[in-house]
Amino acid sequence: MLHTFWNAGTEPARQLTVFTPSGIEDFFDELTTMLAEGVEETTGARTALAERYDMIEPPTDRPPYGPLD
Repeated sequence: MLHTFWNAGTEPARQLTVFTPSGIEDFFDELTTMLAEGVEETTGARTALAERYDMIEPPTDRPPYGPLD
């Protein structure tokens, strides 16, 4: 099932997500490290990371990630 999350409004939003079974947190840890290191989106590194966790990224015209602040 494909899904995504975004804030369509102008006010800050918060989200609480619970994953079960565990394991997805490893993906987010690796993704955070990759983004903090400035990995270029064009390298395919993010796509390769997602594939290691059996995820796909469908085509979209929205930016993949917002500011990490």
